[in-house]
Amino acid sequence: MKDDLPVMQSSGESFLWGKFGTAVLVVFLMSFLYVNRALEMWELWSVDRRFRARGAEVVSSKVVLVEIAEDSIKEIGRWPWDRRWHAALIRALKAFGARTIAFEPIFSEPSDPASDDALAKVIQDSGNVFFSVKDSQTESRDRGVDAPMPLLAQAAKGLGHIVSPPDRDGTLRRVSPSVRYGGREFWPLGILAGADWLGIRPESIRLEPDRMVIESPERDLIEIPLTQQGDILINWPGSWEEAFRHVSYVDVVTSYARWRKGEAPRISVDLFKDALCIVGVSATGLCDIRTTPVDPVYPRVGLEAVLADCVIQNRFLHPVGRVGNLFILWVFGAVLFVLHYRHNFIQTTGVILVAAAAYYALSLVLFRSAGIVVTVVYPMALTLFMHLALSVFYEVMFALEKQRLVRAATTDGLTGLFNLRHFKALLQREIEQRILKPGTELCVAMADVDSFKEINDEHGHAAGDAILRLMGATLKTVTRGRGAAGRYGGDEFVLMFTGLPLTEAARVLESARAEIAGRRGTLGEGSREPACSASFGVAAFRESDTSDTLLARADEALYLSKRAGRNRVHCL
Repeated sequence: MKDDLPVMQSSGESFLWGKFGTAVLVVFLMSFLYVNRALEMWELWSVDRRFRARGAEVVSSKVVLVEIAEDSIKEIGRWPWDRRWHAALIRALKAFGARTIAFEPIFSEPSDPASDDALAKVIQDSGNVFFSVKDSQTESRDRGVDAPMPLLAQAAKGLGHIVSPPDRDGTLRRVSPSVRYGGREFWPLGILAGADWLGIRPESIRLEPDRMVIESPERDLIEIPLTQQGDILINWPGSWEEAFRHVSYVDVVTSYARWRKGEAPRISVDLFKDALCIVGVSATGLCDIRTTPVDPVYPRVGLEAVLADCVIQNRFLHPVGRVGNLFILWVFGAVLFVLHYRHNFIQTTGVILVAAAAYYALSLVLFRSAGIVVTVVYPMALTLFMHLALSVFYEVMFALEKQRLVRAATTDGLTGLFNLRHFKALLQREIEQRILKPGTELCVAMADVDSFKEINDEHGHAAGDAILRLMGATLKTVTRGRGAAGRYGGDEFVLMFTGLPLTEAARVLESARAEIAGRRGTLGEGSREPACSASFGVAAFRESDTSDTLLARADEALYLSKRAGRNRVHCL
């Protein structure tokens, strides 16, 4: 394409501004799509790819998942269990040195009063147990809340929500920083537990428009960035099986019993020293299974462990805001425009592919090293659309410019009719067709303006030009769909009629002659407009004719019209 650029020089500045306008329009369109989240699912998909490219992250060894899995149900029995089991678990974890305990199961309904009282007393004595709440639907479909029964809720150190609706594709990628139930605000259970493990009370957590803040005089400020929708992006460290340390619920309780008797426990009790223990259900059929970017099967309780670990390590994802991503789009647009301006199509395509790959690699580096999430799909879509739009724009402009040059090379600038060279080429082609397939009528006519020199002398060349434009418009009209008209030179014109016999061609020319004689050339407001007339001569094609002999006979017929008094049509 670069080699064709000289063709565009006649309209260079307008071409450049047109190309610039096209680029700006594409960037505006992509910015509109971004603001309206038109490609949101593709963008989320790109974030999933970044998780997989990053691989597993090292999590805190202090976060321990206590699973209510199939082995525990097999030994203890069907769920739900007698709450004395949970009391025993809390006593075991407390005795083993656990710093914080968070329960994902919601004990909303009362059971045996003795069991409930025993559990509440252990919770009160432990002083480090958190429970969860979530929304529910009542029979009347009014939104309610599932929360621990008041006896347990009052004994607990705090309550955190476990509300985390998946995205439209069913994948869990974000969590709400807070939910309100009954006039109370609840933080996510995992964040609440992580802050407690650090010694930070719930009162030190606050929500701001673009971030969640956890502050303490003894520790550095923890800032949790929010997305444009006000959610927390979940920084998944790895798959369910590999990311965190897992222990069995029944093993903990059994090990505690053996430990108290001085026997060897099933598991090492040192695992729980200063640990943050998340207790949740992972048994098939009982737990809430989610799809995540790192694992298609991920028990819901694992999210709380992820959030707690992120708080402990202060390792949250940092999504670039709307202004930053829009800035990236406009920078991309500017770079693409410059590339198209300076290089040809093939070079631009190669450079764009390299630039797109480099940007994607940069997005991976930012994600891996600092947890920064920049938009990827919108710049890539902008790259594609901009490249196509500017390429199409160039091709359209090149075609229009080529058409203009062809028109300039084949037509007369004053009258808009074909010039003599092109007209003769058209006539020669028609004659060759009739030689190959005889039987079709072909007539050629010559015309000129009567007393044209006198008009120029008396009224000036502006008047003469107006007369010639009038002739051109009239002859173009009478030949439309019937043939072609051209300017022979000066005030002389030549016409061609295909498919019309001589008598019909003469009739058409007679109507043209009458129309010209009844009109005046347009000189402008207040100018004197001279009357004019034209003479015509027309000849029919003969098998022995060439383009020159046919034109010569038409010229002879025109000469006879002039000799007969002008302003008439003569056939020959």
